[in-house]
Amino acid sequence: MDNRKTYLFLSAILIVYVFLNLPIVKNCAFIADDLPVIYFSNNNPFPIATYWENGIRQLIPSVQIESVHYRPLTSLLSYITFSVFHFEVPYWALLSQLIHLVNFFLLVVIFSKIQNYFSVNNKYACLTAASLYLFYPGNVTNLAWVSARTDLVVILFCLVSFYFTFVFIEKNKKFFLVASALVYLAALLSKENAVSWFIVEFILIWLLYFLNNKPPALFSSLMKIFNAKITALIVFVFCRSALASLETKTLFTNLNIFNTIIAYVKSVLFTFLPVDSGTLIYFYAQYKLTFFVMAFLYCAAFLFILWFAFAKRKYSAIIFSGIGITLSTLSFYAIAGGGTYRLFSLTFVSFLIFVFTFLSSRLKSSEKIKIPLKISYSIVIVLFILGYYTITNYWLTNYKVQEESLSSLTNTYDKGKENLIINYPHSLGQSYCFSDIGVYLFFKMNNSIGRFNNITSLAAINSFDAGHYISGGVITKNGNDFIVSSDFNDTYFTHEPFYTQKYSLGIHTAERKDAIYEVLKLNMFSKPLTVKITPGINTASVNVVKFENGKFVKF
Repeated sequence: MDNRKTYLFLSAILIVYVFLNLPIVKNCAFIADDLPVIYFSNNNPFPIATYWENGIRQLIPSVQIESVHYRPLTSLLSYITFSVFHFEVPYWALLSQLIHLVNFFLLVVIFSKIQNYFSVNNKYACLTAASLYLFYPGNVTNLAWVSARTDLVVILFCLVSFYFTFVFIEKNKKFFLVASALVYLAALLSKENAVSWFIVEFILIWLLYFLNNKPPALFSSLMKIFNAKITALIVFVFCRSALASLETKTLFTNLNIFNTIIAYVKSVLFTFLPVDSGTLIYFYAQYKLTFFVMAFLYCAAFLFILWFAFAKRKYSAIIFSGIGITLSTLSFYAIAGGGTYRLFSLTFVSFLIFVFTFLSSRLKSSEKIKIPLKISYSIVIVLFILGYYTITNYWLTNYKVQEESLSSLTNTYDKGKENLIINYPHSLGQSYCFSDIGVYLFFKMNNSIGRFNNITSLAAINSFDAGHYISGGVITKNGNDFIVSSDFNDTYFTHEPFYTQKYSLGIHTAERKDAIYEVLKLNMFSKPLTVKITPGINTASVNVVKFENGKFVKF
């Protein structure tokens, strides 16, 4: 593939990318817990305390929650972005787009370096494989949601660290080894799931060592890299435990191995399917034939690429490497019962590098990609783009619903009373994010960051169907109680001011007697779901607000 064709192919990729993402940049808005993230980062741009949970205690001292996050660099980056762009949301979105594009080009460079180990120079394969990351549907959430940009930043630091690792192997200079470790530390200070990257990097370099007939020089570099990353990890643990005074999180309390295995398998499945809220699989599920054909084509193409990459190789190395990468990157979410699909982006990019390494080992120097492999690549990319386009439209709908609906809330909010907000759609803000609605109200009324503190409780209906976000559930009143019923599953309810009851492995734990309302039936896999809300104070001093027909109104 000559340079002219390479540039034309790259131009086509970027034109499609701009076409899909321009609406997000033009029409984006702060959503979910974006504003609280800005609020916390402006309270302390250089936090020694935790980035999130200690902020909760500062605003609501009565809330007791385990401190699990230590993200000082994330807070600093949010503070700098706000200082530069203030509330100009399109600039926030544009910055996320630029980070994502940098990740794409970093992958192209890394793929090129991997090919060098096998004396291969196929730019088409590098660009095509990197395009799978560029159009991975799960990344749309990271681009459209300001606070989810953290995942893009983590991937950026991990890829830069990996790049410096390759340079160190090539030039054997300590400077690049130190640089690789420092950038890895930056990833850790951005989000704790970056802990897994040193395992991923070790496995990927070990693969190069294994597939290149075990050259001693590469093994020596591998051990130095491993020691450097472990040193960075020790520094992070010291910062988290000594400076931030955080004890070890009790992740393994009440751990159920069987449920963890199920959650791991589910997470692996959704990592490699082009799915997210309202995207490809869910969107076309109602069209039986179309859904079947698209699912068959995607799975067949994806499996053919895997078969070509792994054919005639020792399966022990494949199984060890694949399980090692996915288990390490998904461990945080598998233990907690699985996470949202945007969280799987690091797993996807790690596995993509893993597959590309095997694929490069099968290509001969200057060999052209075979027609069946080109067709398979094309099918996967087209379906990824379709899923990407679908979720882009989903976010645009989400922005519109939020803007229209939450604007109506300012007319129903009563500063002099305790405000009980029921039937609160998840799309308008995360129910487990304690302060999003209070910060939003302050922002709408004052155009600055602050918080109204007298919101007693809120209940949220969450579903994968965008139509459910708008319609909400059915509310009836029985004396001083309110009965909220929903036909939708995957539902979360807060049970005291801005605090959700703990859940583990996807199974909700016991009720609390002092809850503001009683959960009569709470099972995310059952329909319908019914909740009885009982105000815990004099109802005369309570302003009850419900969500109806896309707007907030007084009950």
